[in-house]
Amino acid sequence: MDKANRIRAIMKQKHLELSFWIGGDHVAHRQMFADLLAAAGVTIDGPQPWDIQVRDERLYARVLRERNLGLGEAYIDGWWDCPRLDEFFALVLKSGLEER
Repeated sequence: MDKANRIRAIMKQKHLELSFWIGGDHVAHRQMFADLLAAAGVTIDGPQPWDIQVRDERLYARVLRERNLGLGEAYIDGWWDCPRLDEFFALVLKSGLEER
């Protein structure tokens, strides 16, 4: 990667980091979160019982910013739901997603 592309990549990352704190780009956050979940075999608003159903779009930035704690607190706040939490967490833990 040349210097200009490295600078663009750093600027994009810094923009995303800043947008997490100020509310930012829900579309980009959703895609990043969806990509992470896909690695575990989980889909946002998917048909499987282990797929999460998102009730509040603020979920994406919160989880990306606060990680596991944000996911748990968002669940308590009613921002997302899942018919089979046991299967959801089994897939997430098995995939090592919490370490990414």
